[in-house]
Amino acid sequence: MLASCRTRVLAALVTVLGVSVAIYAQQSNAPNITDEVLRREGTANDTLSGAWLSYGHSQGETRYSMLKQIDSTNAKRLGLAWSYVMARVAAIRKALR
Repeated sequence: MLASCRTRVLAALVTVLGVSVAIYAQQSNAPNITDEVLRREGTANDTLSGAWLSYGHSQGETRYSMLKQIDSTNAKRLGLAWSYVMARVAAIRKALR
């Protein structure tokens, strides 16, 4: 019984360590978005050209992408890639009672 408990604790510690390393690796690769980066956005000095730095893509909330993969010649071929059906609010409230 004691050996089983030790094994579980060790497995939990290894899992926590692995997740921590993965989170750290992702954060260290993330660009540092400063006021200076935001001021240069869309100019010739833009260091993160093409990056969506805010919800609306830019400080002006233009929601316009400069990418060229989709244009007027192939836009008609776009379709639904995936969807998710959300539970009705009434069903959620009933489940929470």
